[in-house]
Amino acid sequence: MHRMANYLRMSFDEFTGGYVRKIGARYALTERFNYDCVFLTREAGQKPGCGIYPVRPMQCRTWPFWNENLKSEKAWRRAGAKCPGIGCGERHELGHIETCRGNPGSPA
Repeated sequence: MHRMANYLRMSFDEFTGGYVRKIGARYALTERFNYDCVFLTREAGQKPGCGIYPVRPMQCRTWPFWNENLKSEKAWRRAGAKCPGIGCGERHELGHIETCRGNPGSPA
């Protein structure tokens, strides 16, 4: 959260007060009424993007390579139906995916 606050040139307290909520024992970025991340950008005529992309949290850096999306081809297609970026970027080998997920050398 410090990296995100610094990137936005905000104090840690300003950042957490405006963009973070506590869910049980963990913290999460706030969402808009439609469940979009508060930092998701949707400019007319452009692909959706991330307003804090260089410092996005681990959850975002590892998307769409989450276990639930990798368990089957059907699960991958289901995730792709909700995410405009799936299928549009470069293809990655399994080793690269596992490194991004923090599991170097592990099978999905």
